[in-house]
Amino acid sequence: MTLSAEFSVNSDPDVQEHIVAYGGSVALAALSQSFTTIAWEISSGSKSGATAPTITLSGAPLGVTASFTQVADPGDGLGRAWVVKCTQTDAAGATSVAYRVVGTRNVSSLLPICADEGNYRDSTHGWSQVINALLAASGGGATGDVTGPGSSTNGDLPSFNGTTGKVLQDSGVAAADVVKRTGTVPFTGNQSMGSHKLTSVTQGTVSGDAVAYPVTNSEIDAAAAIALSKLASGTACSVVTRSANSTGALGLTSIANNDEVLMRTSNALTSGKIANANVSSSAAIDGTKISPDFGSQVVRTTGQFVGATSGTPTATSDAGSFESCTTGSGSLRGLCHRQASADANGARVVLQKCRGTHASPSAHSADDHLGSMVARGYDGASFYDAGILRFVGDAAGGTSKRTRFESQLHNGTALITGEVGLQAVSTTTDATLTTVYSISVAADAITSIAIRWAGKQSGSSNRAFRETTLAVRRNGSGNVTEYSHSDGVSLQKDDATWGDSTQIGYALNTGTQAVDIKVQGKAATTIDWTIDVVYSHR
Repeated sequence: MTLSAEFSVNSDPDVQEHIVAYGGSVALAALSQSFTTIAWEISSGSKSGATAPTITLSGAPLGVTASFTQVADPGDGLGRAWVVKCTQTDAAGATSVAYRVVGTRNVSSLLPICADEGNYRDSTHGWSQVINALLAASGGGATGDVTGPGSSTNGDLPSFNGTTGKVLQDSGVAAADVVKRTGTVPFTGNQSMGSHKLTSVTQGTVSGDAVAYPVTNSEIDAAAAIALSKLASGTACSVVTRSANSTGALGLTSIANNDEVLMRTSNALTSGKIANANVSSSAAIDGTKISPDFGSQVVRTTGQFVGATSGTPTATSDAGSFESCTTGSGSLRGLCHRQASADANGARVVLQKCRGTHASPSAHSADDHLGSMVARGYDGASFYDAGILRFVGDAAGGTSKRTRFESQLHNGTALITGEVGLQAVSTTTDATLTTVYSISVAADAITSIAIRWAGKQSGSSNRAFRETTLAVRRNGSGNVTEYSHSDGVSLQKDDATWGDSTQIGYALNTGTQAVDIKVQGKAATTIDWTIDVVYSHR
């Protein structure tokens, strides 16, 4: 028996190209068993780097039949084809080889070409049916019943002439003008698409008459995100317009080069389509357009808060200040805060002072002004401070919260300090003489002072009280001296062993040029003292 490696694919012994589906089973069977040895292999494939299927041998003798499973769909549309090679050897050492192409078509319904088709596309290796037909059509050395023209254009593709399937003609289409599966082949002439549409372009640019095809809104991808920079600028255009909430046909409005167009819908504001960034800094939106109010929103500004029925706010006011300008005479004018509540609390005007920053405050220092209320008058040329009521930190906020109250009044020439009021507190636990407060007396000044002492023994009903007024002076830069004094209420005390009127009283300190206010308690006795002081300098 003649050695022959010819084999069938899925029981078909004749066709050289066999089409199978992705994941399909492929059965191979040798047509002759005159071999001593037989080998099956996938000799090449259509996709470089792709993993070839594994052939499994079967039958008796082993290898007379074989099988493999086509790969799963890789999803790239390229199809997958494999060259199956069968090699048989007989006892004399003679060898026979046969090939078949098995695969799945690509998106163009064509079986992709394998890498080494030149090794088997000849009459020796199983392609005699195809090769002989082509040779006969071209007058070659084989015979067949396919005929063609006497001449053709070099490079043109052949096509069938008629319906017999046996007559070829020159198609007039050059192979160079056919788009390949890979790579780029430019069209050299105008290409008519007829009524067809260009559905996708993965590379390059569509230009010329192609862009004149009417593209409808539904054909534009929702994710296209066409940038405004792609729209021509500097030329007149038309804008499609329609009145808000209207129906009917759209109209065209001509827009000149420098015109601005506001595109809106009837619910643009309520739907949040207009953001802060869309509002021009020069819009100057009138306050009457805010209705009814700002609601719960915190209103902040680096400028001024101004409320005015007439007049012009002061241009030099600090940022964050509040101004009210009015010509009315009603009882509620200027700054007015009204409180309605079910408790005893009323409206408050709060003045706060700290060192540092708002974000990181620190304690105030001694003599820092914690808050002031200022009355101003107009002298015909400008406003002046006519009177001030001021709260002053008498000591640093970190060591004491004692505060003094000062008043300043204008005497027609200058603003001078009037009365100063404070309350000092102290606790004694023994008979040590203690200075509770000191009032400095300036050079060439006279100072009037009113003092009230009140002491209460802890855990007892024992009390002490005294009230006195005095005047002290300094001539030039001389020492402080007493000008006069008077006890409104002489020293009264329930326990005679407490300090006397010199100890629960005051002393002139010529070292510091001050009046020292003092208390003295009793040994092993806790006494809480409150001293009210009002003084003024002239």
